Amino acid sequence: MSVEKDSLPSPPPPYPYPYPSATSVQPLLITVDTSYINDYLPWSIVNLLCGWGFFGIIPLVFSIICRNDKSVNNLSGAQTMSKLALVFNILITIGGIIGWAIFIILIPHYISTLHPF
Repeated sequence: MSVEKDSLPSPPPPYPYPYPSATSVQPLLITVDTSYINDYLPWSIVNLLCGWGFFGIIPLVFSIICRNDKSVNNLSGAQTMSKLALVFNILITIGGIIGWAIFIILIPHYISTLHPF
């Protein structure tokens, strides 16, 4: 049995048009306006100096995390950290004022007991 040359299927005709070029798709970037969210960083720095050291670090950390969340457009995280920074700044400010007032009132009394005149 011989196979004739004409009985084999012929290859398809060449593609008449140029091949379609590959197109690149850009990712969809959604930017959220986070400028209205306050991070209370200056207040946190003041509390670091006047809020008895260790306790002043707490609102500072929340303020820095809030600023970081704002830069990466994490709206819910920035709002949460902003509220926490506000609450702890209020608490540390009130505690610092009360603490410094007690310190100022008690220091003269303590000094007078050490060195009576």
